[in-house]
Amino acid sequence: MWIGEADSLSITVVIDNYVDSLLTEKPNLKRWGLPQTVLSPEQPVAEHGLSLLVEVYAGKQFKRMLMDCGFTPVGVPHNLRLLKVDVNSLDAFFLSHGHRDHYAALTRVLEAREEPLTVITHPDAFQTRFFTLPSGVTLGPWKLEEADVKRAGGRILKVRGPQVLAPGLATTGEVERVTDFERPMAIARTLKNGSLVQDLILDDQALLVKLSGKGLVVISGCAHAGIINTCKHSLKIGDASKLYAVIGGFHLSGAKEEVVTRTVKELKALNPELIVPMHCTGFEAVKRLSEELPHAFTLSSVGTRINFT
Repeated sequence: MWIGEADSLSITVVIDNYVDSLLTEKPNLKRWGLPQTVLSPEQPVAEHGLSLLVEVYAGKQFKRMLMDCGFTPVGVPHNLRLLKVDVNSLDAFFLSHGHRDHYAALTRVLEAREEPLTVITHPDAFQTRFFTLPSGVTLGPWKLEEADVKRAGGRILKVRGPQVLAPGLATTGEVERVTDFERPMAIARTLKNGSLVQDLILDDQALLVKLSGKGLVVISGCAHAGIINTCKHSLKIGDASKLYAVIGGFHLSGAKEEVVTRTVKELKALNPELIVPMHCTGFEAVKRLSEELPHAFTLSSVGTRINFT
């Protein structure tokens, strides 16, 4: 698929599971750090969720998108205001999948705008969902209501396949699942013909950015399809040979050790120059990645801005 190339990219962490105001900066990495902490009467908040501001430049074209919207209705709006991001400046919203820790503040953001905003997601993001625990207890239901999104000012664009959004920027569409160790989320359930069935979370999508002279940047929400599947699928549809960076949730929290080991091995083989695990990656996997890919690893923190030029 032809997606063109982008000249530069910036990704700002609006919400993640972790915030550390004492982290140091690098030339391409800006933090909400000690000066902001000392001078600001308010501080960024963290929560079990994800939200990223993605800004792509290609020649004279510029695309500013918000990807995902956290677990509570308050965290993302608070941090956007603190980070001085005007919601009216957004060109579109991308929802990686229909789990609450990625959409909770969406209607708040839409309502705060002066004009409607396109919301890009998979049709299955609006299905009814449950979790059935190993004990047999079922939690739920929860569901992102289309009517609520439209009422708040969202123009919903449902896409199952890859979608080019701007030169060098595209969605993955449904991720092809080819590995033998990345399995569907065991506790996930959805309704089909009135019965609970396994939810394969087919709405799981990522963003990819093809950077001129560097390679492909993969930006995942949760990577329910598997982060290795997501990277390989992205390289395929982006017609790219080099994986430059992997950023986002890897969904390895609570995963078996052999799954983490295989994932780390595969990521080392793909050899990205930057890896920033977030949200649902889990401490053990983050620790392993930091130890085995030290040259590429960067710790995520709310308020971090990563610049690719």
